[in-house]
Amino acid sequence: MQSVRWRRLAAGLIDFAPFTVALWLVTPLLVTISLIAYESYLGVGLFDPTTGGDPLLMHLNGRRPLALGVLIGALGWVAAEVVVLAQQRGSVGQIVCGLLVQRRDGRPASLGRRLLRGSLRQALALALLATAVVAARPDRVVAARQGPPELPRRYAAYSPNPPAPPLISAERLAPLTLALASALALVLASDLVLELAGARALGDRLAGTVLRRR
Repeated sequence: MQSVRWRRLAAGLIDFAPFTVALWLVTPLLVTISLIAYESYLGVGLFDPTTGGDPLLMHLNGRRPLALGVLIGALGWVAAEVVVLAQQRGSVGQIVCGLLVQRRDGRPASLGRRLLRGSLRQALALALLATAVVAARPDRVVAARQGPPELPRRYAAYSPNPPAPPLISAERLAPLTLALASALALVLASDLVLELAGARALGDRLAGTVLRRR
C-alpha cells in the first residue's frame, strides 16, 4: 500500500512536470498581471504614472511570442497524453510508475474517465497560460509610440481625456489570473495531501476511478 501511494505521487509529478516548467517560464507575466490587480482593485499605487507610462504594463510588451510558444508546448503535451491514454490505458507518468487507471469496481476505465481524471489540473494550467498570452499584447508597443500608453483605471484622475478601456486588457484579466492561480494551487495542495494520506485524489473522485498496479 505504501509503495502504491508513492507510485501515485510520482506519477502525478511526472504528468504535471511539463506544466510546471511552462508556468515557471511565464511566471513573470503572471506576477505582473497580479500586481496590476493589486494596484487597480485595492487602490494602492506602486508606481507614479506622471513619470511617463506604467512599468507594470510595459513589462508585458513583446512577451507574447514566449507565452504563445509555451502554450503551444503545453497543448502538445496534452495531445501526447491523450494518445498515450487511448493506447496504453494510462498516462505517461502512470506507465513509468507501473500503474493503471481502473474504475472503483475493478473494471477497465473508459477513455472518457481517464481523460476526466487529469483534466482539472491541466485545464487550470492551460487557462493560466492563455491569460498570459492574451495579456502580453504586442500592440501596446505601437500604441506607446503613437500616443499615450494605455492606462489602468486607477490612473484616470491623471488624464484629462482617459481612453475607453478595451474589452480585454491586462487589468481586466488580473482578477481571473488570481482566481485561476489560487484554484490551481488549491487543487495541487489537495491532491498532495490526499496522496500522502493514501486517499483518492480529486481527479479520481471526479472520474470515479482508482490507480492500481499493472
